[in-house]
Amino acid sequence: VGQAEKLPFNREIFDLIFVNDSFIHFDNQEAAMNQLKSVLKNEGRVVFIEPNIINPLIAITLIFFKRGLRTFRRNKLKTCRLISRHLMVEEVRPLNLIYTKTSWKMSLLNLYDKITSINILSVFSFRYVIIARKTGN
Repeated sequence: VGQAEKLPFNREIFDLIFVNDSFIHFDNQEAAMNQLKSVLKNEGRVVFIEPNIINPLIAITLIFFKRGLRTFRRNKLKTCRLISRHLMVEEVRPLNLIYTKTSWKMSLLNLYDKITSINILSVFSFRYVIIARKTGN
């Protein structure tokens, strides 16, 4: 639709915004958060779904196929801190949904999902979800 740092929408127009696998790649995340907050209605929510760079498969993908080592400075903790400066973070949780059509891959991913659903191992989930809400003006 447009650049995240300069959205082409009026103020306070959206109740819900999805940011899927992209926030980690924004060049100016602070400006993007200012824009997201400005187009979000009061009590509106933003759902961020981001790759978990601690997961070895995600890390390899980011290093070799996408944005390189720069991405590793943008981990879950830093992302949560940045979001919490603009919105109230309501929930942070692991997400292991991966889409594939090959049945043997699906079986392995289902097994991986069960293993990483154990609390201490959830740090290795493929993605994480941050749900944040705008409060007040």
